[in-house]
Parts: sequence; structure tokens; C-alpha cells
Amino acid sequence: MLALAADRVFAREGIVLNPHYKGMGGLYGSEYWTYSLPKRVGDVLALQLTEQCQPVSVENAKAIGLIGDIIIQDGCCPGNFSGFQEQIVRIAEKLAHAQDFAALQERKRQARKADNKVKPLAHYRLEELKEMNQNFWGEYPAYHLARSAFVRKLPRPGNLQCSANLKQVCGNALCDEALANGRNRCAFSGVGHSRRV
Repeated sequence: MLALAADRVFAREGIVLNPHYKGMGGLYGSEYWTYSLPKRVGDVLALQLTEQCQPVSVENAKAIGLIGDIIIQDGCCPGNFSGFQEQIVRIAEKLAHAQDFAALQERKRQARKADNKVKPLAHYRLEELKEMNQNFWGEYPAYHLARSAFVRKLPRPGNLQCSANLKQVCGNALCDEALANGRNRCAFSGVGHSRRV
């Protein structure tokens, strides 16, 4: 999500994007994504991308506006990251030395000023951090379990499912309660959700 704050966003050919945080135990995420993602793809698609936890190909990412363009491998050195970096540097230098660069910066300042009148960036930050506070300090341990597995390079616990997919995997008496409490979190599909820490 942090990359979405850039003026131009490029991705290498052949990579897969996962534009969501929820796979990490329902982590809500920060980095002003609630501002930048809807600006790129619209509110409806932003909600789908973040709630459904589905991977996105670079071709689809370009088609929906998530990225600006795809850097094609030239075939000389497939998988050569330095070639990708060199291409990005050339693109950035060309943009920085363009005749309309000052006008581009001014348009960006004016757009940011207009957006700030509607809702200041500080409000996006506070809202995101309020949600993340629940991930870190709330009563649901899903984030901590997923984080621990990630740090230790273990598989994510199989009973953690994103709430968007929970309905497909749960079939017990606690499902309705788990779905109701699963907004922006993960739930324990095997037993509904647990209030135990």
C-alpha cells in the first residue's frame, strides 16, 4: 500500500500483488491506504481488494488503475532485478527533467489541498491507527498468531481465515457471531471466534 503514495507506480512483469493486510491475522493496515487506494481504483474496488484477500496479476492491476504500468523483462536476463532498477531510475530521471515537471507538482499540490478540505490526511491516519489498535491490543489474538507464524517462517495457522472467506469454511453455531465480529479482523473458523486471549 505504501507504494500507492508515489506519483507513478510500476511493477515488474510476472509478479503477483496482494493489495491487502488481512491475511496477516486480519490486520487493518496503515500507510494512508484508506486515502490512496480508493483514489486509484475507486471505493467499490478498494473494498473488494481489501476484503476478499485475492491476489492480483500485474496485468489486472494495470487494467484497474492500481499500478500505472508494467516493466517488461527484455529476455536478456530474466529475473534480473538490477535491470528493473535501472529502468525505474531512467523513468524517474526522465520525469524529473520533463518540461512540465513544475506544472505536475503544482497540480499535485492543488489536488492535495482540495482533498485536505474534504478530509485531512491526519483523519485517515487516526482512523487507520484506531482500527490497528484493535489488532494489537484487542481481545482477538488472530493477528498475533499470524505474526508469530510469519516471524518464525511457519505456515499461517490453518484456522485463521479472512472474514470475507469465513462463511465458506465455517459451519458451526458460532458462525453468525464470528461474522458479526469479524469486520477487519480474522476469525477462528474451527470454533467461530474466541474471546479468549
